[in-house]
Amino acid sequence: MHLPQNTVIAVADGEKLSLFQNEGDAQNVKLRAMPDEDIDSSKISSGGRHHSSAANPDDSQQEEDGFGNGVANMLNSHVLAGKIKSLVIIAAPARSARCARATTSPCPRFSSANWTRT
Repeated sequence: MHLPQNTVIAVADGEKLSLFQNEGDAQNVKLRAMPDEDIDSSKISSGGRHHSSAANPDDSQQEEDGFGNGVANMLNSHVLAGKIKSLVIIAAPARSARCARATTSPCPRFSSANWTRT
């Protein structure tokens, strides 16, 4: 895979986000760890306002969902502000990957960047 210079790579797992930037060129990748970002994980779906039960996600799932939403919002704001021009998202497990799919969908708010699905 060719990674253009200055491409940002976001690696998320539902609890942690690591960001890297390619300081090399497309052929000679040289990743540099970027500073940690503050993630607002307080925004969770309406299910988060209910107590855990068989019909509602458990607390840990709600925390993971909130974190995934916070990561997507942070990346979106950086793209819209022009701080990220090219982005690769690597996300696991499946629920975090859903967040990545949401941010790479052909949506007008994301049209300003080059998106690469992994």
